[in-house]
Amino acid sequence: MLRYTTPPRPAEEGRTSVRPPKTALIRIGREIRDARARSGLSQAVLAEKAGIPHDVLSRVERGEGQAPMSTLAALARVVGPIASFVEEPSTPPDLAQAHLWTDA
Repeated sequence: MLRYTTPPRPAEEGRTSVRPPKTALIRIGREIRDARARSGLSQAVLAEKAGIPHDVLSRVERGEGQAPMSTLAALARVVGPIASFVEEPSTPPDLAQAHLWTDA
């Protein structure tokens, strides 16, 4: 008897999802909370203006769980730029090593 099995998901094939470290989540949450306070908004008002559920905002501010970038962007549109969202410039690739790059 043949049994149908679903193919493995990418994470099961050895790939791992990229999750920010807990300290980064806490830092982002703290910055959002501070920006909200500077704006004079309650959690309920910010959540409504950003179009996200209040409990999601509460978890983000506590650094619990990982919010999608769309949620963080919606919050930033209401309270203004959040320092943690801006990455430091990366070092450009060494083009002298380009012949070593592969598409694997």
